[in-house]
Amino acid sequence: MKKFLILSLGCLLLFAIGCSKEEAPAPTGAAAGGSHGASAPGGNMMPPPPAFIPNAGANWKAAKISVTAKDGSEEKTLELDFDATEATKVTVAGVTISVKAVEMVPDFVMSGTNIGSRSTELNNPAVQLIITEEGKEPVKQWLFEKMPSVNAYEHEKIAIATTGFVEKAGAGEKAGATEKPKAH
Repeated sequence: MKKFLILSLGCLLLFAIGCSKEEAPAPTGAAAGGSHGASAPGGNMMPPPPAFIPNAGANWKAAKISVTAKDGSEEKTLELDFDATEATKVTVAGVTISVKAVEMVPDFVMSGTNIGSRSTELNNPAVQLIITEEGKEPVKQWLFEKMPSVNAYEHEKIAIATTGFVEKAGAGEKAGATEKPKAH
């Protein structure tokens, strides 16, 4: 019993000494031999935050949006001007919604809670909409043209998708560049 007590006290003393020892944090980024960025758990390098292009969506006048009945019975196409002060009202499959285009980002990227564009090219075009179904609270939502299922608007009867963008007059020759032919 005496041996057990001495052995237990010795282990406790070693544990206390080991826990109180201060260690310098492991180096990250260039100090760890990397070129830039910080180390993620496991030692993998994380890329630096993206540089946002200010006003990257300024050349775009409107977003083209389709509102489709999920049963395939009806589809309506809207052209939503970014400068419009009022929302556009539409009824599809018995569901009446108002839709307003807020912002367009041609090359969407998100860093933390910040949203911006990596370029002015239509690499990952997205539009932020305010969607209000009659009798319900407005929903502010980003929709992605090239990835319609990512962050899709949730509704049991209708689907909303971005189908293209309209460039402002004189802004270049990309007007309708993202428009896709419709399958019938």
